[in-house]
Amino acid sequence: MKNNITDLRFINNSGILSSEDQSKIQAMRVLIIGVGGLGGYLAHALCRMGVHNMWLVDKDSFSITNLNRQLFSTPQNIGQPKVDIVKRELLSICPDLTIETHISAIEELDEAVFEGVDIVFDAVDSIQTKIFIENICSKYACPLIHGALGGWYGQVGISLANSNLLKDYYQQATSGLEQKMKAPTFVPPFVAHLMVAQFVMLCLNKEEALINQVLNIDMLNNELRVIYRK
Repeated sequence: MKNNITDLRFINNSGILSSEDQSKIQAMRVLIIGVGGLGGYLAHALCRMGVHNMWLVDKDSFSITNLNRQLFSTPQNIGQPKVDIVKRELLSICPDLTIETHISAIEELDEAVFEGVDIVFDAVDSIQTKIFIENICSKYACPLIHGALGGWYGQVGISLANSNLLKDYYQQATSGLEQKMKAPTFVPPFVAHLMVAQFVMLCLNKEEALINQVLNIDMLNNELRVIYRK
């Protein structure tokens, strides 16, 4: 494999990516739904991996309770829309990034946004919303990279179109761990970066990608384990 990446911004990706791999990642059009704890770290890491086209969706503004874990949350940003702040910060890292933002709940957004993306990231904390997103991804044949967290724990997986991975996994559950166990500082970046690793593996067609599987992350017991497969 020839690791001849010429853009010096991404030269340190060349240990695992060829020039062709890097070009493929740069061409990917990604939709991140939720840019708070998980989504902020996702957007940041994807930007530094070289992704050049992003859609960001979040209806919320930063609040004081976000300061313990959300990458772009500062006292100065409290009350400002998350998508606006994340866009500004990403453009300060990569000025040629193309970003489209939507201050909206995904349920209220025109589905046409899914027509222009290659991969969707689920960074929301509502189970019902996760399943809603999975259904739309199936409709538009778009892979969904799933993430969730709560307390010491998290999970990551890839739901391909019509797999119903999340619908079947969650079944009748109505609330996720984050609502009960909250989100400490160190868990969101860990889960988010595992999601980005899955994105890279999916882009490169790696057999190790968690396709139609759910990986459980137990940081208290230092354990990563696949707990569900379709």
